[in-house]
Amino acid sequence: MSSEVEFFDILYLGIFAILSPAFDHRFYGGQKAPAALVAERSHAVGHFHSLLNMFSLRHIILLGGEPVVISYVVDRLLAEFAAAAVVFGNAVGEQYEDLRIVEGEVVITAPIFAKYIEDILQGSNPKAFSYYSRCLKRRHSHFLWTGQDPQILPRSEDIELILSLSANGEMLDNPAEPIYLVELESTPLPRLLLWVCLRSGLFLGMVRIQLRVMVRPRRKNCCPDGELLIFVANFLSLFKKISLLLKFCILK
Repeated sequence: MSSEVEFFDILYLGIFAILSPAFDHRFYGGQKAPAALVAERSHAVGHFHSLLNMFSLRHIILLGGEPVVISYVVDRLLAEFAAAAVVFGNAVGEQYEDLRIVEGEVVITAPIFAKYIEDILQGSNPKAFSYYSRCLKRRHSHFLWTGQDPQILPRSEDIELILSLSANGEMLDNPAEPIYLVELESTPLPRLLLWVCLRSGLFLGMVRIQLRVMVRPRRKNCCPDGELLIFVANFLSLFKKISLLLKFCILK
């Protein structure tokens, strides 16, 4: 899942596993679905969530340069996929008024299909339901990801340090494209600075050196002015390196 293609392949499989009962006539008509089928679906969904947890421990996601948690991507893609499926089902029902999808003795209509989708969504990802409703209202018809192109970076001590400097770290919602009803306050690092910080191990290394210099206990024979001089020299060197990095980013 370290590449964008692998990442979305897993997400699409997991989302279809979550919504699969709505696409299988054996779950309709008040009948009890085969136990093996229910167990297989539950097993697949459980593995999907395990993969998401593993991904969160090893990687971070940037959308438009902002770090967001993976639940934002999952909830958004799930809501949009569900809305697109319902919109498609309703369009078929409008075009063929007498159409009924018959599987054995089970009759599935567009409204029944929509209700199954919504019941699954409210049971599995209730936070995404309000966004699903808005997508449905505007007749969202895209099954694929419509958000900003994600950047997937390996999680490391350096990145964790930078995220700790932000007020919110990995954000629960994307300020540029929010999906939840409650607007989350955020004061992220400036986008260019965050990009430089995440890409530059040199910058983070210098920050750690400076932190150690500032917090380490003074030795008895150490001159305070000497410590200050070392700090100023290192700071000026750090400032010069940051300036060069910013110039490089701007030119690029």
